[in-house]
Amino acid sequence: MSEELFLAELDHVLENMAFEKEFTITELCRVLATSRTSLHRKVTQVTNKSISIYIREFRLQKAFEKLQNHSNTVSNVAYDVGFSDLAYFSKCFKAHYGITPSKLLEKSAKELK
Repeated sequence: MSEELFLAELDHVLENMAFEKEFTITELCRVLATSRTSLHRKVTQVTNKSISIYIREFRLQKAFEKLQNHSNTVSNVAYDVGFSDLAYFSKCFKAHYGITPSKLLEKSAKELK
């Protein structure tokens, strides 16, 4: 399977599963019919990131999109994309995007006016 196809399949599965509270990497491996070691090796090879970081960044991207669309509160968005700890979500979001989720939401609201 080509790298692009692998990432497309992974993203498709994550789109359907990553936001559920019961989501685990073990469940992801089951759906992709691969071992945890193989999944980790392939994701690291293709993206230079661990599977955990890839999933976290996938969730952060979805949160970014929701916040830009002013779809909800920061806490609701965090929970919607699979984060259970709001402080951890904010810390990861700021580290990844250089802006806090609340500032992005505020900025997006101003742009709508």
